[in-house]
Amino acid sequence: MTHHPTLKIIAFVGSDPATVQTVMDHYTEKGYPKVSHEDMATQITNLSEAGQHHIVTDEITDFEMYHQLRHTFPGELFLIAILPSADIAQYKESASHEIQNWDEQKRTGHTRLLELAQYYIESDGHEKMYTHIHELFEELNFIN
Repeated sequence: MTHHPTLKIIAFVGSDPATVQTVMDHYTEKGYPKVSHEDMATQITNLSEAGQHHIVTDEITDFEMYHQLRHTFPGELFLIAILPSADIAQYKESASHEIQNWDEQKRTGHTRLLELAQYYIESDGHEKMYTHIHELFEELNFIN
């Protein structure tokens, strides 16, 4: 598949599943298509070929899935961690410690996803959180 030059996939992860689900509901109600856990790469490909170039998900559950999607859609997947402000520094610090091998990457699972996030959004206060997400969407040209 030839990827559309403006294809962007936003994957939300977080320590509180309810907050992440609330964010997903908000953006799917705004018309962003969501892909689910089952065969995500095929779903993304089909959506892209149908003209959908801004896609959201909260279904990346482990490092292997993240790695596969990064490989399948290079430069098109953005991982955003939604966390309490008190936790963000911890994950950013952990991310600076390089993991040496694939087995270590796999063992760290969801925590490693939080560390690998390219962007962090504070979950403290929904209005503030949505303002920051919207600003990030604008920065990434992810506005429908």
